[in-house]
Amino acid sequence: MTNAEERGFSSGLAVGLGFSMGLIIGLAIGLLYAPKPGKELREEIRTKGSEYIEKSKGSWQVAMEKAKEGIETGRSKIEELSERLKESATKIEEEVER
Repeated sequence: MTNAEERGFSSGLAVGLGFSMGLIIGLAIGLLYAPKPGKELREEIRTKGSEYIEKSKGSWQVAMEKAKEGIETGRSKIEELSERLKESATKIEEEVER
């Protein structure tokens, strides 16, 4: 995985995590300062919580896609390196036999 790919994965994960945490903290602070009766407050928590969960799913999906891309890139790089090592080992064996 190249530095650019690692940065893309890290930044995607950071964005998803930061967005989700910001939503949760913002929701909690907003609800704590809202002067409402318990029943209304519980209903608002349920409604806002559902909204925020849906929004955060999008961020997590982006982060997961970047992670999958990084994993696939890493696998292909490992396979490529493995092939090069096999070729080098074969050449060394041939040289030793001569």
